[in-house]
Amino acid sequence: MKHGIRKSGLLLCLATMLLTPHALLADQFRATVITGHEEDIRWVRHLSNTFITAADRALEGTGHSIEWISGFGGEIAPIGGALEALEEGRAQLGIVSAVHEPDKLAEHNVTWFTPFVSSDPATTSDLIDSLHRNNSNMQLAWQENGVTYLGGGFSLDDHLLITTFPVTHLADLKGRKIGASGAVLEWLGGTGAAALTAEIDTFYEELTAGVYEGVIAAATEALPNLLHEQASYLTKVGFGAPWLGGIAANQRWYETLPVEVQAALKIAAEAQRVAYHEDLTQEASQAIATMQDKGANVTTLPDATRAEWVAGMPNIALEWANQLNDRGKPGSTVLQLYMNTVRDAGTLPLRHWDRE
Repeated sequence: MKHGIRKSGLLLCLATMLLTPHALLADQFRATVITGHEEDIRWVRHLSNTFITAADRALEGTGHSIEWISGFGGEIAPIGGALEALEEGRAQLGIVSAVHEPDKLAEHNVTWFTPFVSSDPATTSDLIDSLHRNNSNMQLAWQENGVTYLGGGFSLDDHLLITTFPVTHLADLKGRKIGASGAVLEWLGGTGAAALTAEIDTFYEELTAGVYEGVIAAATEALPNLLHEQASYLTKVGFGAPWLGGIAANQRWYETLPVEVQAALKIAAEAQRVAYHEDLTQEASQAIATMQDKGANVTTLPDATRAEWVAGMPNIALEWANQLNDRGKPGSTVLQLYMNTVRDAGTLPLRHWDRE
């Protein structure tokens, strides 16, 4: 592994189960860092190449240091299992994806239910991390699960409408079968399209078989899955760049650390957030250009059609918020906080989801 990270085997895994940051030297702490994804995934690469490097740099001159132990690729926790592993003390730090925690971190999925707000992933992550810094409602769910959110929020790139036919008017979608995953299905509401549940790893085969005539996916997902080979019309709709998650620490472990180490971890998380999105933005742009070079027709949906699309949708944000309210979660509060943060930052949403 890079930057001195060493692989954790069974004995090391057991050794790191203690919640205290057992010192190897008077000023050296051990931290097992986990994620369910493999290191070829962008946010995992940046754990090694950005977060750890930045933390080590921030600790220079403080008299403190960290020995890093990796638990990537599901070695300690599977995809969707990082939150529980951190809470139980099987690791000290890790990437937690809110989209894989629809019950425990439900309110943190607000961006999936507020499309047509921000198409820039760096802006989305900055807004969500700002909410975490400034409002206790965003920290509450993490604390209830025994972890501390450090930052490093990361988003997907803006989603595209990828179809076997050209789309310039909303009527072009009427009766068409469009595949999408999870909450993205809701983005098709009011268009007249037949929204079909689908997963990214089957998009190609099902487009080939004619199960559906289009899909909604991010550019960085579309290119490696060769979706342009089966659906050559790529339409920039401006759906948005939804937030996925961020970096968290076991709360009891984190609270025992010296303040200089706590500060270094937050500095490193912010460094990861910035570097990740610079990387993502470049790759997303290149992915679209590559698909275009390979014959894809890339267009931008006219503003009038976008306005008609978003105006015709059910208010999925209010529906989502009310469902959370019924579960005792601050759904309406988080929705309003997010939309206010968006507007205060100077971003003009195409629809004010919280004002209806």
